Amino acid sequence: MYLLKIYACLVLTILLILPRAKVQSGNDVQRSQQFRVTIPRRLFISSPGSVPLQEYPGDGAADIHFTEESWTIGNNTRNGATVLIETQSAFQHLDNAASKRDAQLEVTVTDASGPGTWSVDVPSATTDYTQGDETARVRVKANGPGSATVKLKVTFLTGAPETLQEGDYTATVVGTIAEN
Repeated sequence: MYLLKIYACLVLTILLILPRAKVQSGNDVQRSQQFRVTIPRRLFISSPGSVPLQEYPGDGAADIHFTEESWTIGNNTRNGATVLIETQSAFQHLDNAASKRDAQLEVTVTDASGPGTWSVDVPSATTDYTQGDETARVRVKANGPGSATVKLKVTFLTGAPETLQEGDYTATVVGTIAEN
């Protein structure tokens, strides 16, 4: 009886010390260990550097088309992301803020990868500074994780050439990415 109590205490002690051990057939013991990796949320947008200065050709009302620029975008979120690219103002003369011209933005998506599908929600937009609208907004979105290249075309809308003031006009374009 005394030996039976010692044996029972020994078995109970072993079971308490080895809670993850599974006794298989015979003397086999199986153990497990769980490994876990956490992937942080990632949203990214990258714009190219400075854009070369464009010269007005001087031939009537010809609009000025800047070279197409490539922006890199991506996310790893389950529901995807939305990218908004917008002007902060119409083109504005550097020396005379009252002298403005409209800006037009156009976007397309190329080189998309990942399980998410990238699509263009708003392909083009134009400012209308005479009506007080100095923001042109284009939008691209993904329905899941992935990356893509957004091709951005910016156009300086000349309007009436005889009203163009001599000097430089600038417009700043800002890109923002947010989780859906």
